[in-house]
Amino acid sequence: MDIELLQKQTDWCDMQFHEHLKTLRQAKGLTQTQAADEIEIAKNTYVGYENGSREPRLSELKKLSSLFGMTLSELCMETDSRSVDDELVLRFQAVRQFSADELTAFNTLVEAMVIRHHANKARSL
Repeated sequence: MDIELLQKQTDWCDMQFHEHLKTLRQAKGLTQTQAADEIEIAKNTYVGYENGSREPRLSELKKLSSLFGMTLSELCMETDSRSVDDELVLRFQAVRQFSADELTAFNTLVEAMVIRHHANKARSL
């Protein structure tokens, strides 16, 4: 895969979480109130997520990822881990050759690692 093409496809990588969340909500055509209702929280709590003054708990992250039809890793990648280096691109090119079962196992493992990372981070707060 062309590195420049990959870079263009990952422009969202430069966003902060709260900006990414707002973009996802708007793309889905939801108001902040509707998004808050969908994940069963108060509107002012959700507004705090979008303006960067609050961070969602893991249970809310799971609901958000479901609402937006994406994995937790797609929703929660931290900005400092979003840059794509050449070595990582090569590894993911190798993943494209996995069988369906191998790909399922790979995705499960990566998602579990992301959840664990965020759980550890939350515990340290």
